[in-house]
Amino acid sequence: MDIETLKAQHAEIESLAKGLLGAVAEEERSLVAALRWRLARAVIAHLAVEDRYLYPALIEGKDAAAASTAKRFQTEMGGLAGRFFAYMTGWPDHAVVENWADFRVESVALLNDVLQRVSREDAELYTLAGLNDSLSEPARAAPPKASRHFG
Repeated sequence: MDIETLKAQHAEIESLAKGLLGAVAEEERSLVAALRWRLARAVIAHLAVEDRYLYPALIEGKDAAAASTAKRFQTEMGGLAGRFFAYMTGWPDHAVVENWADFRVESVALLNDVLQRVSREDAELYTLAGLNDSLSEPARAAPPKASRHFG
């Protein structure tokens, strides 16, 4: 498993989420739409890699603690991913402009949850994955590099 690729994706997600938080806090509305869509692309790409490579490898591996942790994180992520996608579809650009105050409140709450999730995955899940020698060979293969999903 190429944990370094996943960590790099996390760094990108963290940077974009913090940038969006700053744009929302400073009411830099011209930056909000672009940052939201860049973040959405990064999150979607990252989730695809985790769902295809990381979670199956850990869940099917020989390490019971890693499997249990991966199952817990995968279940938790479903809720956050659903909230994120609802946020993206529920706040088209015109709605953001028309109801800035509610958009701002929802953005801050969601982005803080995304940042917390990234931090927890780095500290708990990726540590287990990096130390787990029981991952199958296909799961150890580096996920395909998809540089266009950020930016």
